[in-house]
Formats: sequence, structure tokens, C-alpha cells
Amino acid sequence: MSAKNKKLAKEWLDRANSDLEYACAGERETGQHHVTCFLCHQAAEKALKGLAVFSNKAPKKTHNLGLLMSEILSEFKSIIPLQKEVRRLDKYYIPARYPDDMSFEFTADDAKLALSVAERLIAIVIAEIE
Repeated sequence: MSAKNKKLAKEWLDRANSDLEYACAGERETGQHHVTCFLCHQAAEKALKGLAVFSNKAPKKTHNLGLLMSEILSEFKSIIPLQKEVRRLDKYYIPARYPDDMSFEFTADDAKLALSVAERLIAIVIAEIE
């Protein structure tokens, strides 16, 4: 692990934390569940990319959390228990950003789950990186 990669991994983690903080505040203040779910997806994505950098890998240019996780699962067994839940966040990415005639109803329960998953994943990443 180079010092440069560790620094960059922490920058990814800082961005993940910022997205999570904004998601928490937004959910509390506005209750716009679709925005909360999207930001939690973004937080998880950035946390996973931080782990990739930490393990000396270039993070994949994708928003697919399942793919990002599969790239690092063998090195970070601590994220295995969250694998299914993190992948569930993938279903929020497109509908939260791009409404269409196949409308997805975001609920308070969706937002609560997304916040919980992002918080737990970030806690694991903090423990791995620091």
C-alpha cells in the first residue's frame, strides 16, 4: 500500500461520508426518499471505490455496486455480510435519477434501508482503511 493510494482511498471515503451526511440531512428535512436513496447509492459506490484504491486497484468506471463489490470481496471479507444489501441499492440508481413511465415509488422504508446499508458499509470501510 503506497502512501499515495492510502491518501486517495481516504479521499474516496471522505466523499462517501459527505454523500451520506447529505442523505441523512435531506431525508430528515425534506423526506424526498428518491434523493436519499440515490445519495446512499453514491456513498456506497465511493466507499467501495475507496477500498479498491486501498488494495492498489484502479476503481472500475461503473455505478454497478455488485460489480464493484465482486472486484474486492476476496480481499475484504468484512463486506461479505453486506453483499446482498449493498447490491439492493443498485435498484435505486436509475429510477432515482431518471423518471419514466415505469415509475418506481420510493418509500420511507426504502430510504431507511438505504441509509442503514450505507452507514454500515462506510463503518466497515473506515475500519479497513484506518
